[in-house]
Parts: sequence; C-alpha cells; structure tokens
Amino acid sequence: MDQQKEWQTHVSVIIVVEKHRRHLKRLSAAAKRIAPKTEVIFVCSPQAAGQVERIIGSPVTIAETASSPMEMGIIGAAQATGNILLFLEDRMLLSTSTLKQYVSSVEKGKDIVLTIYKRERSPHTIAHQLLNHVAGRKDLQSASLCKMPFAVSRSAWQTIGNGMAIPPLAQAQAVVYGLSLAAIRLPQHPSLSTRSRVALLPDTDADPLLRQHVDAIRLLLAHKGFRGGIEDGDRFRQLLQVPGKLHFRSVFRRDPDAWWWYSRRGGGSNEKRKGKRTRSRKKR
Repeated sequence: MDQQKEWQTHVSVIIVVEKHRRHLKRLSAAAKRIAPKTEVIFVCSPQAAGQVERIIGSPVTIAETASSPMEMGIIGAAQATGNILLFLEDRMLLSTSTLKQYVSSVEKGKDIVLTIYKRERSPHTIAHQLLNHVAGRKDLQSASLCKMPFAVSRSAWQTIGNGMAIPPLAQAQAVVYGLSLAAIRLPQHPSLSTRSRVALLPDTDADPLLRQHVDAIRLLLAHKGFRGGIEDGDRFRQLLQVPGKLHFRSVFRRDPDAWWWYSRRGGGSNEKRKGKRTRSRKKR
C-alpha cells in the first residue's frame, strides 16, 4: 500500500437524476468512456428508482425524497471510490470529449473545475459573479458549485465535502483553504431556458440561494478583510480616524512634524475654510 490511500478507480461520475430520464443511457455510456477505470453512480429518489434501474440496467443509489440535487450528489460521493469526482445532472447530455476536459484539468493539478455557461442571465448569476469578484477570481465569472457539471479532486473533497450541502459556502471555504479553482466554458444548454425565472427581491431571506451567497461573502470578508487582502502600503490608517483634522499628508508621512506643519497653516481644514470665507466677505 502507498502512504496515501489507494482508491480503486480513477474517475467516479455521480449523476443526479430528478425528472429528465430520456438521456440517461447515453449519458452513462459517455461517462464510462472517460477513462478505463470509471464508475458511474446514479442517485435518485425512491419513487424514480425502479424506472431508472430499468433504463440503465443496474442498481441505483437512493436518496430521500426531499433531498436537493447537491444533497443527492453528496450521497453519491459517499459511495464513490475514485480519486476524481465528476458531478453531472440528468438533463444535460454531454459528449465524452467534453467530460474529459474536467478530468484532464484535475489531473493537471486543479482541485475544483467549475462551469461557465454562455448567455446566462439571472439574479443567481449575479450572485455567483459577485462571490467570485469578492474572492479575487473575476476570471471565474459566473462559475459556481451550485451548477453542474463540476469536478473535484479527492483531496479537495475531503477538505470541503462536509460543507457541500451549501455550495456557495463550500466555494468560499475552497478559496480560504487555498484550493486551486478553474472553469470550463460551455454553450447554453436548451434545457436551461426552461427554468422558471427568479425575481430579484430586495429581501434575500426570500431566496435561500441568495442568502447563502451573503453568508459566503461574509466568510471571505472575515478572512481577507474589508480591503480584500490589499495592504495599506505607506498609509497610516489610524490617523484617518482622527476627526476634525486635515491629516492626509501625515497619513503618508507618518511624521510628527506634520501636525506642526498643519498648525502653522491654521490648525486644520475647518480653520482654513473659515479664513477663506472671511477674506471673501471683506472683498465684497
């Protein structure tokens, strides 16, 4: 045995089955062609288990009826034995070459590989973009763990897997832990246009996903600071909190003589303004 745990398969593909079942057989065939040792795990509700088993011709992993897609993915990952986990959903029929891009990126050293969809516009997309912007990863655009497909290395899953029930928070944790993130761009799938539009409400409590993004951004700000990890440089930030003084020069100089310099010129911005007003009145 190696010092690290030796996994039985190279790639584990977890397919979450909700309502769309017409592409399951072709999706399974495409997934099995990714690598010689590839296991495919189907996760569905108890009501759909019988029909899905008849379609794919093999047993499925059963989740609770009220499970979310990500919770179903977590259940499938618990059964997986591969060192690369690829998560798919039932409504998207992707080619083997496309699926190999995710696996190849992880093999090259990426911990998490997300998806950027073209022409995607929704309040949730804006939330994804904002989270990536705060994380300092504007290149990821609207890529998110909330959207399948995505691939995760086994080591990364062991780091953030317990928090994957809340995808935005797990993505923020991945940034905090220094995991390597990348994204693959895919064209908009026709099935994505069938989603119901989400109204952008002022109260984020009305939308759980938006609330989750708020919590994720709070985590990033707590880790990086409100300046996003950018240092103050030569500025003396404490002086900015002193009221009633024109202290911008001393903020940069950090020089005690700067206060003497201001006292010679009237003692601050308020005195200077009063002097200007008095002179202007005398001219009139």
